[in-house]
Amino acid sequence: MLDTSLRLLHPFTPFVTEELWGHLRLALIDSPLAELAKDWTDVLIVARWPEPQPQKNEETETRERFDTYALKREHSIRNARAEKKIDPHKLIPSMISGPKDDVNFIKGHIMASGTVSGLDEDQLQYFYDKPPEISKDTVVLFTGSVGDYLILNDFVDQNKERSRLEKELKEVQSHIERLEKLLSSDFANKAPAAVVQKERDKLSGYKETAEKLKSQLK
Repeated sequence: MLDTSLRLLHPFTPFVTEELWGHLRLALIDSPLAELAKDWTDVLIVARWPEPQPQKNEETETRERFDTYALKREHSIRNARAEKKIDPHKLIPSMISGPKDDVNFIKGHIMASGTVSGLDEDQLQYFYDKPPEISKDTVVLFTGSVGDYLILNDFVDQNKERSRLEKELKEVQSHIERLEKLLSSDFANKAPAAVVQKERDKLSGYKETAEKLKSQLK
């Protein structure tokens, strides 16, 4: 993989890659893996251009797992932090629960699948195939088959949080009432179809937000 990377980079950084190639080739020759040095030419500039290799099934599976349990999971955690207005510099304790293989995958890639989102690596707990016991101050997020249980006892003032959610819900409900009134009037018959559909989409979005807020208030 390293020699392939150097070959691909050579047209862009020829002096750097040529220097690295020479040092690495000598190190390889003097190592127990000297047999592999036969594929390394004396100088990189005359080395063959890498040929495309068929993608391995395990590579596809690993990439899909990383996409789910690192990228999508990180996005979900960041959204939760933003919704709760948690200081981005504060680290959150968390519990991770799910199938053993998936949890171990996250455990092995934790720097890319959670700590960048502000989880406290020293206070992470792992549970296999069963959910942990949680308190009312725990936010539960699911990505794929894995659940993240963010422990927010020390980060959220429950009274302030409830007031904030109630205020947001009241505002959203006012939008819902306004749009329902608009769509039940002559507007729905007289306005262009695209304009009417746009207002219906807005209404649908507000209703979805209202349900999420009600769920958080329970």
